[in-house]
Amino acid sequence: MKFYKNLSLKSKFFTLIVGFGVAFVIFLVLTILGEAKFSKHTQEQIIAMLEQEIKAKIKLGTDSMASSLGELVKGLDEKDQIAIIAKAIDKFNFEDDKSGYYFAFQKGITVAHPNRKDMIGVSYWDAKDPNGVYYIRELFEISKDTSQKGKFVYYIFSKPLPQGGFVDAQKVAYAKLIPNTKDIWISTGVYIDTLDIYTHATSQGILGDISQTIYNNIAISMVAFLLIFFPLMWLFYSTHLRGILSLQHNVFAFFAYLNHESKQMDSIPLDSKDEIGRMAQAIDENVKRTQEGLKKDSNLVRDVLGVVEEAKEGRFGSVIENTSLNPQINELKDAINQMSHTLLISLERISKIPHASLKRIKIMTLPTG
Repeated sequence: MKFYKNLSLKSKFFTLIVGFGVAFVIFLVLTILGEAKFSKHTQEQIIAMLEQEIKAKIKLGTDSMASSLGELVKGLDEKDQIAIIAKAIDKFNFEDDKSGYYFAFQKGITVAHPNRKDMIGVSYWDAKDPNGVYYIRELFEISKDTSQKGKFVYYIFSKPLPQGGFVDAQKVAYAKLIPNTKDIWISTGVYIDTLDIYTHATSQGILGDISQTIYNNIAISMVAFLLIFFPLMWLFYSTHLRGILSLQHNVFAFFAYLNHESKQMDSIPLDSKDEIGRMAQAIDENVKRTQEGLKKDSNLVRDVLGVVEEAKEGRFGSVIENTSLNPQINELKDAINQMSHTLLISLERISKIPHASLKRIKIMTLPTG
């Protein structure tokens, strides 16, 4: 704080500009960093939203498929039921990469699967994924759930690739018991990497528009900063700061004149109508009054010296007519005029006394001893 107080006004002005510039840069950096954080948060929100939407869709599709298959196999023996279910789901695929499909189990045994024929007839009741999830058990349990909300299972399973082959990927699945069957349930799900593709594409479109708006606003702010702030600061500098410097010059010049360090007042005129201009005008008016007062004082002092010189020569009665703006000097002037007038009257009285009487007065006033 002390360092700042010792700075000149010009240095303080440029410190203000630098400080504002630094603050603006910090604002830009925080905006960019905030945009990245906002993008991440938005993408997470979109992922959560789309995940809920996809869950609702696979639940609706699974419930609808289970209900339809239940009506188709009603009254048939178990072998025919399984054959109809297998035929119904064998060619059905969804998702662009064909990773969406239905599969059916009877409790823990695979009865129908469009992609993994090697699994049919095999029990997976004790199967668990790399994370230890007994996904078949959990799917069977939620298939019996009659609540409207539904439950879902997250697990890792082999995902069919468009070019052939399989790869392990995380999956979210839903299951539903097929009516009119004995513990046969149907399930489907969505692989999370597919969900990420959906959310990434959707979020990038939204975030792209948001980012574009943010960067456009930053660009507009920077242009406005360059076109508005700097001209205004220069205008402020060229008027106020220069006015203050001129005012400082005038004050120093006035004191130099007042202290007789200079014979004339070398002032810089200011024609502004703001506070600085009014201050400068007030100073100019007071300078003129002071100059007038100093001139009057000088004339009065000259007259006083003249009266003193006449008094030295024995001449009295001269009157000082010049006045001063200083009341005390005027009192001094009046006192000198009164003294001169009194001495003049005294001399006139003395001049009327006879010469013999003056001699006696002189003898009487001579010192004795």
